[in-house]
Amino acid sequence: MTNCKKHTLTIIALLILVINIVAAFCEEIFLKKETVELLLSLGKTRWDYYDALWPDETVIKSQQIPLSKVPKGTVKRAVEWIKLIIKSDWLPNGFENNLIAVKDLVKEETKAGDELAEPFKLQGDYLITKYDINGQKIQLQENDSSVSILIFFPKSISIEKNPQEFIRNCLEKYTNFPKEKANKLSYDLKKDKNIYFGDVDCEWVDYSEAIMAGETVKSNMWWQSFTIFTDGSFIFISAGENDGSPVRLNSYAGYSSRF
Repeated sequence: MTNCKKHTLTIIALLILVINIVAAFCEEIFLKKETVELLLSLGKTRWDYYDALWPDETVIKSQQIPLSKVPKGTVKRAVEWIKLIIKSDWLPNGFENNLIAVKDLVKEETKAGDELAEPFKLQGDYLITKYDINGQKIQLQENDSSVSILIFFPKSISIEKNPQEFIRNCLEKYTNFPKEKANKLSYDLKKDKNIYFGDVDCEWVDYSEAIMAGETVKSNMWWQSFTIFTDGSFIFISAGENDGSPVRLNSYAGYSSRF
């Protein structure tokens, strides 16, 4: 075999290897069935857990509207909150142009008689996106009440010995959480099999009570409370868009009429 043929075969083999690696990396990553079931169960009392679940593609296609049709002020506000909460290292350049606008996305629907006298539907207008960055897969959802990010790790990490340290490191790595306040974090975590979930607070204040008492509320204090869900192979972080507004503080997840 001539050197030319050998080089050609080597190049072809390398190309096939690269294609296989890229194909593997581009495959969708799905949460395990038991993980989804736990999220759905938790979501009945804490709606932000629903935002760890990517909407069904058929729903997205049927309810998606062009981003250009969404009021510019709505997109601007959403992008500002996303940038405020998520570190720029984990946001692709121009991500705001790739946001998917989904109208009236239903997160939960309960019929009358299912422990409720009246039917209940939790829905909102969502801006969502998913992408690969720095070797990790990320799903992002914004609903006018919170910004939620689901991060899949290339390799699963054992977190059983110190889940608090793992969560703190993730907050510092992926969000703009003020590092100087790391020692003020408090953890209210529960465990189901190998999954840790719950609240992580930092100098938390009950703003609803504060506003009712006529107290002044500071704005942009999103870092005071997070919803966390993780097993070491992924982490879900949800932070509220707290701007001190009484309407915002008492809002449902998303607003069906914002676009």
